[in-house]
Amino acid sequence: MRRRVLGVSVTVTLLSALVAVGYSTYRDWRGDQLVEQALARLDAPLAEAPSLDRVQASTAVSLLTRAQEEGRTDNRSLGWLAYARALEDYQRGDLLLAEGELTTARHRLGDEPDVLVLASAVARGRQREADARASLAEALTIEPGHVHGNLLGADLAIDDEDGGLALAHLDALGEAGDDVAPVHNRRGLAHELQGDVDGAEAAYRRAVELDEGDHGAWINLGRLHRQG
Repeated sequence: MRRRVLGVSVTVTLLSALVAVGYSTYRDWRGDQLVEQALARLDAPLAEAPSLDRVQASTAVSLLTRAQEEGRTDNRSLGWLAYARALEDYQRGDLLLAEGELTTARHRLGDEPDVLVLASAVARGRQREADARASLAEALTIEPGHVHGNLLGADLAIDDEDGGLALAHLDALGEAGDDVAPVHNRRGLAHELQGDVDGAEAAYRRAVELDEGDHGAWINLGRLHRQG
C-alpha cells in the first residue's frame, strides 16, 4: 500500500514538473513571438511607413508589453519597449517624454541606429539642430543605408537648403524609394534648391502619380507652376 501511495505521489510530482516545464516553454515561445511581431511593426517597409509618424508604434508597445508579461524582461526586449514608447510619444508630439524613454532605450540597447535616428528626429523637433545632426551622423556611420535615417538626413539638408546632400540621402534609399510618393516630393524640393525646375516638376508629378492624396506634392507642383 505504501509503495502504491509512493508511486502515485512520484507520478503526480513528475506530471506537475512536466506541466511546469511545458508552461515555461510555452511562455518563452509566446514571448519570442510577441517580440518578433513588435520588431516587424517597428521595421515596416518604406512603402508602409514613409516617415517615423507612420510606424505602428502603439501596436509595438502593446505587443512588447504583453511579451514582458510573458516573462521577456531581458535588456533588449525592455529596450525595444522603451524605444517604441519613445516613438509613440514622438508621434503624439510629446518630445520631453520621448527623450526620457530614449535615454532608457539607449542604456539597454546601446548604439542602436533606430534609437539614434529617433533621437535625431526628437532633437530636430526641439530645434536643437546640432544635436540632431550629431545623432544622425552616428546612426548613419553604423548603418549607412538606414531608411528613416536617410529620409531625416534629406529633411535636414533641405532645411539647410543643400539640395545636393538631400539627393545623396535619397539616392541611398535605392529601389526602396522608387514607389514612395514622399520620397519623390523630397526629390522635387532638392531639385528646386539646385535650380533644376524640370527635375523638380518631374519629381512632384511622380509623387502625385503614386499618391493623388499627397497634398504636399500637389502644393509644391502648383507653386512651381505659379513661379514659372
